[in-house]
Amino acid sequence: MTTKQQVIDTHLAHPDWTAPEIAAALDCHQAYVRKTAYRLGIRLPTKLPPRTPESLRRQAARLLVQAAKLEDAHALAEEG
Repeated sequence: MTTKQQVIDTHLAHPDWTAPEIAAALDCHQAYVRKTAYRLGIRLPTKLPPRTPESLRRQAARLLVQAAKLEDAHALAEEG
């Protein structure tokens, strides 16, 4: 089982690692790493995925689907 001290030691050894990277190294869930760091006041770095045209298209498609679902729900609410 991963301990709080292992999270601290790994962060100190690799301060540029994100929560998912630390979690992978310790074979634990990244939520445990994030919560442990938060409780101890440790700010872990975040790495945002690159914004490629393809990733932006996928995000736009997801948003369009969500918007359509909201419109359908709104229309149903108005009918009822």
